[in-house]
Amino acid sequence: MALRQCDKCSEMVDEAKAFCPECGNVLVEEKQREEESAYESMDGTMQFGQTMYNQMLSDMGLNISDTPNKKTEPTTPQVIEPAVQPTVQPMHQILQPIDTGAAVIPAAAVEKPASGNKWAISGVVGWLLLLILLVAAILVGLALWSRFG
Repeated sequence: MALRQCDKCSEMVDEAKAFCPECGNVLVEEKQREEESAYESMDGTMQFGQTMYNQMLSDMGLNISDTPNKKTEPTTPQVIEPAVQPTVQPMHQILQPIDTGAAVIPAAAVEKPASGNKWAISGVVGWLLLLILLVAAILVGLALWSRFG
C-alpha cells in the first residue's frame, strides 16, 4: 500500500484514493473531453432513419404517402344525449309475498340479535385467556431454567 502526501493538509493518503479523507482535496486530476459525443450532439431527441420511420408507421398501420395534402377543417363538437336511467323499484315491491296459509309474524315480534356487545366481551375474554397462558408459559420456563440451568 503506497502512500502519498496531500498538498493542502499534508496528511498521508493511500494512492488509490481520489480525495483526501481529511480535507477533501482532489488528489486525481480529471480528464476533460475535448469534443462532444454523438449522443450529446443529438439535442436530446431520438433520430430515426427514413426506413426506420417508415417501418414504425407501417407497424402502427399508417402510411404517410396515402394521406392527402388537404387542410383539415375543425369539426364541430357532437352533443351526446344522456342515456335514460332505468327506474329502481324497492325490493319489497319487486318480491311479492307467497301465500302459504301460514301465520304471518309481525316484524316487531321478531327478536333481533344483540348488537356487537357479545363479540366485544368474547374478544376481551379471549385476550385475557391468552395473557394467562403467556404468564403460565413464562413461569414454567423460569422453573425449568432454575432447575436445569
